[in-house]
Amino acid sequence: LAQHGLSKFNFVCYTVRSESYYLARIAEGNIIKPQTLRNPSEATYLGVANCLVDKGFPVLRMGKDMPDIPNHFEKSQVINYSKDYHTDFLDVYLLRYCKFLFSGNTGIISLRWLWNAPSVTGDSYLIWRNQIAFDIFLLQRAWLERENRFATFKEMLLMPGYSEEKHQERLGVRLVKNTVEEIKAACDEMNARIDGTWVTTEEDEALQSRYQDLIVKYSDKPTWNGKGRIGAQFLRDNQDLLR
Repeated sequence: LAQHGLSKFNFVCYTVRSESYYLARIAEGNIIKPQTLRNPSEATYLGVANCLVDKGFPVLRMGKDMPDIPNHFEKSQVINYSKDYHTDFLDVYLLRYCKFLFSGNTGIISLRWLWNAPSVTGDSYLIWRNQIAFDIFLLQRAWLERENRFATFKEMLLMPGYSEEKHQERLGVRLVKNTVEEIKAACDEMNARIDGTWVTTEEDEALQSRYQDLIVKYSDKPTWNGKGRIGAQFLRDNQDLLR
């Protein structure tokens, strides 16, 4: 940690849901499916990581059984902890003391939840997942192939199985992943909230309330409301889906 100039809360961690992790578990004898259509592109998250590095944040690539970093990112200043330094103990330590985690919808976020520590979740493939308090999350939107448009949030809530490969062809649905710009905006919001410099607006709070009202009314799990927030910029850009 000293070698890389890392001290408590001065660095950021990231990881993504990856097929290689699931294939490694299958090789161990676990009966699971990789669900590759749900997986985001790590290149997107590396793009965000590089933006944060440019702002002066040390960023660590977390994860287990991760693939190699894509060739065009080989000279990135992101610390490839998952390949070069990974231990189970250090996973826990780093996730306790990073300023925040941003992840592509991975289970590793549960370690942050142990301490009510703030995280950004990108590419959530289930709209009813309101994350734990202090978290910011973003959704994979559902593109309706036959109608050539995005499904509204209400339509997504009323469409069970839209994120599962076995249902998507029948439903005529394709998941649309988050962009570098969307995830970076959520990370910037998180950083400002932690620093106490975030200024919310009446419009932002109204958009959050409209989303929460949809969850309570149409979700099949309306009681699972962890008081997390959708990224403010993401809702501003997609307020036409709040129907």
